[in-house]
This record gives sequence, structure tokens and C-alpha cells, in this order.
Amino acid sequence: MEPTVSASPARQPRLTYLFSRWPVLSQTFVDNEMLALEAAGWDVSVAAINPPVQALRHARLDGLRAPVLHNPPPSVRKVMESRARADGRWPAAMVDDFAARFGGGDEAAKRCRNALYFAEILPEIGIDHLHIHFANQATYSALFLKSLAGLSFSFTPQAQDFMVDLRTPDLLREMARESAFIVAPCDDARRELADRCPDSAAKMVRIYNGIDPSGYPAPAHAPRSGPLRLVSVGRLIEFKGFHHLLSAVATARAAGIAIHLDLMGDGPWRERLEAQSAQLGLGDAVVFHGSVQLQQMKEAFAAADAFVLACIIDPAGASDMLPTVITEAMLSSLPVVSSRIAGIPEQVEDGVTGLLTAQGDEAALANALITLARDPELAHRMGAAGRRRAESMFAASVTLPQLEAAFRGQSATARTAPPAGMAAYYDLADPASRDAFLREESALRRHGVRPWLEAEGVAGKHLRAIQWPGRAFWLPDPNGLQMELAHWPRFGGTLASLRRASGLSEEAFATAAPRALWLATQWPRHGRPQWLHAPGSCGAAVAAIVAALLEQPALPAAPAPAPDAPWWSRPLPRPLRSRVRASAVDRWFHTQSRAAARVSSR
Repeated sequence: MEPTVSASPARQPRLTYLFSRWPVLSQTFVDNEMLALEAAGWDVSVAAINPPVQALRHARLDGLRAPVLHNPPPSVRKVMESRARADGRWPAAMVDDFAARFGGGDEAAKRCRNALYFAEILPEIGIDHLHIHFANQATYSALFLKSLAGLSFSFTPQAQDFMVDLRTPDLLREMARESAFIVAPCDDARRELADRCPDSAAKMVRIYNGIDPSGYPAPAHAPRSGPLRLVSVGRLIEFKGFHHLLSAVATARAAGIAIHLDLMGDGPWRERLEAQSAQLGLGDAVVFHGSVQLQQMKEAFAAADAFVLACIIDPAGASDMLPTVITEAMLSSLPVVSSRIAGIPEQVEDGVTGLLTAQGDEAALANALITLARDPELAHRMGAAGRRRAESMFAASVTLPQLEAAFRGQSATARTAPPAGMAAYYDLADPASRDAFLREESALRRHGVRPWLEAEGVAGKHLRAIQWPGRAFWLPDPNGLQMELAHWPRFGGTLASLRRASGLSEEAFATAAPRALWLATQWPRHGRPQWLHAPGSCGAAVAAIVAALLEQPALPAAPAPAPDAPWWSRPLPRPLRSRVRASAVDRWFHTQSRAAARVSSR
């Protein structure tokens, strides 16, 4: 029997931000948006179709309260697709229609497969509406989520995604037609979108990407006594225009201007840009920092005299639209030197908050740098004016109410499932844990417990034995787990102490710790568990570490059966195992629930 679902008073919709991949270091504007919504009282969750690539994320995501749902591994998605095809849930006609209209070979089938898990889990946890940044794979999958689960969606096309990356404008028009509304990040983007999707223009709304100014206290810039200190930040790709910036720096230096450039970011053009810098003889006047944390960027802004982003429209038509980093620089009271393209003139008022040049005009860019170097007072006035402009136009307090109004226009189901009070973890690569899960899965379902599963490298025959993969929560891949392990310093001391006291081998602890940390940070977001269940040798270590991290050392974990344990908890003869064990697990759950209730009532 399914757990009861209780109605609550009328409320605002529960939102899920759907990502092709999450987190992504460069997408600070999306992080800003989710954190601002949470601060305003919205119930937000994150759904990631694919795990992160980088092992680095911004530390401020520690403050995100949103539950994070990861798609199961591709092998599990394949199993779900086979079952959907067998039982008639696979939208074959829609997949075939999209493949015929939008091309891409089996891309439509992939996007549908990526949607199957979320089509099951999101409605069950009470999600009402999806929002996606970028017209990309996630928005393509949202088309299937709407068909399969009835979930409405909205999206924010940014720039390159809708202008270049989509295979055909027909797909963008389909996304726009099926969406509840479309957010354009600037007026220029809205014009571009309306030109491409005229039938959907009425539901396009311009909302600037907002930032909380309190995170950027105005620095006290001391009078400059050394070189002009410049900062530029972005992915090292062609349309960011770093190659033009390096040439302009060389030109300004040849005119007698001392310049130091801190270039922050990484990407496929790094080797080429480093070679160009060496060829121009820039030496230590240019420092390539690679990918950095947000705090490192802020510190560089505080020490800088100006911010430069020499972006262009590349030969394929890709470009920035409204670079968030420009707003961040303005909030840091820096004058901005950039290009007169896309939405940048909406950010930077030429001659007032910075200097704009024609894209790719290296001579004009060099002259702008020379102007700021020779007139520090002008640079200071522009920086102060930029701060005022950013606060009046791009502060979250200005932009968030507009986004909230759009979200409130979506329906809310007002259905929430109470937490089960138990958290369960199974590593399906561990035979003991896997066997326990296959025995206990039905009992978990009866008692409303959603297990957390890990299935890296598990054979297909074992995956096919899972009855309800769409009702489980799935851990991220090993890279995602390691990324989290590196970004929770407040747990570092506890983990170090546990390592010394655990008696586990270094390898065993290194395996258990990142899983425990993920579960310790995620379980409370779904309702703080009263007790843990984690079978298998690794599971026992994970449960013990979780209990310590949650500062609930008395939180009971289900141990492996001892020789003198009750008959129903011992391994059973194989012919009886399935039938008897299911009944035994029910009994075990009821016993633990009563014990937990007695503890909580004291």
C-alpha cells in the first residue's frame, strides 16, 4: 500500500531546476537564482540528468537547501527504457515524430530515456513545475517530461545555446510552444527569440539575471601606485575574445603603460592563449589562474583597477548575451571595458560605467585601457557609477519578484508525502547489500521508504531485478561524490577523527566517506531521518559515519545479523528467502518504528 498523501492549504508551486549537468562552475547566475528563491521561501529542488565533469564547485552551494536528484546511471536508464517499451509507456510516436522533424539520429530517443526517471520520481515527491536554463538537452527532455508526467516547464535561453547549438530552429520553436513561459535574460535576447519564435513572443518576459549585492561589499580602492591591474574572467574559448585582449595589452604596454592582467578561467583555448602571451613577450604581466572559486574571483576584483571582457561573435555566431561576470564586476565598483554586442550595452553605459568598443577592435581596446591607466579618477567614478547601476537594475531584489510572479502563475498540486522517518542506502555493487535490497525492496515500498542506491559497474542482470528504479534516489557518480567530499570543510575534522577511530583500512574509509558525506547532506533535505538502514560491510561503515556527521550518535543503524540474532534476521534457505524475508523485514521496520517513536516522545 502506498503511503498516505495529505492535502495542504493553497500554496506556491514546488519547483525543480532541471540541468543537463550540475553543478557547473561557470553557471553562477543559476546558483544566484536558486539561492535567492530559497531565501524568499520557495521550495526548490535540483534534478541533474548527468553528473558533473569538474571536481570543483563553488563553496556557497553548501548553503543550498534544495534536495539534489541525480539520474541513475545510463545502464539503469536502459533498463527503464526496455520496461517502458514493454508496458506501453514509451512514447514511440512522439520520439519518431521528433526524430523526423529535428534530426540527430537517435537523439530524440536519448532525450526521452533521460526523462523516464524524472517522470516517475518528480510527481511522486510533489514537484509542480520545472525551470531550465539554456535551450539544451534538458529542455529537450522537458518536452518528454511534459508528455509523460504532465509537468509544466519554463526555460531561460541564454545565448549560444539557442543561436548556434540547436540543430534546427524548429526544435527551439517546439520548446517555446510547449513551455509555460520563456525568460529572456536581456532585451536583445528577447528580440532574437521573438524573431525565431514569433508565435510564442507573447509569453516571453525579459528578466535580468539577478545578484545579491550584499555579497559584493564595495571595496576601498587605494590610489594606484603600480601598474594598471586588470581582471578578466571566463571560459577560454573563442567568443570570449581573450586573444584580442592579449594583443591590446601588448599594444598598451608598447605605449608605455604598465599593466598586469589576471586571467581567470579554463577551456580549450588555454594552450593557444598561453603561447600567444609568450609570443607577445607579456611574461609575468599576464597570469593564467585556471578555474577558480567565486571567493578567489572576488578577492581579485577587490585588488583590481578595472575589469575587461573583450567578447566577440565568433564565426559560428556564438557569443555572450549578458555576462553575469560583468554585473559582478560592477557590484565590485570596477569600471568595465567590453564590447558593443548583444546585451552588454544594457549592462555597461558607455562613458559612464565603463568603455565599450567595437568587437575585435584591438586598437580601440588598447586605447580604452590607456585611458583608464592615465585617468585613475575617471576609473574610480565609472566604478562607483557601475555599482549604482548594478544595484538599481540587476540586484536580486529587483529581478526576483518578476521571476516569482511568473512562477506563481503555474498550478500547484498541494500534495506532499510525509517523510518515512527512515533512510536506507544500498550499494548494488556489494553482493550482500544488493541481495538485501532485492529482498527488502517490496517492504521499503510498503512503508514509504525511498532507498538511496548506487549502481556503478553493476551487471545488467542485477539491474533488471530492481522492481521500481523510478522510486529510488540515486547517488552521483564517483567524481560527483569526490567533489562533495572536497567542499564540506565543516565536516573535515569529524571525518579525520572518525578515520583514526574507525579501525577501517584506509581504502575502506576512503570508499565509505564520500558516500556518507553525500547522504549526510542530502537525507535531512528530505526530512531528517530517525534511523538508518545500510546493509553490507560498506553500508555499515557508511551508516556509522552518517550518524556521526549528523551529530546523532544514538541514531540506530541496522547491523548485520549476529549469530544469536532472532531467526527472522538470519540468512534463510534460498527457497524460503523471498517469501519469509519480506515478512521479516516488515516486522523489523515496525519494531524499529515503535522504538524510534518511543525515543522521540521522551
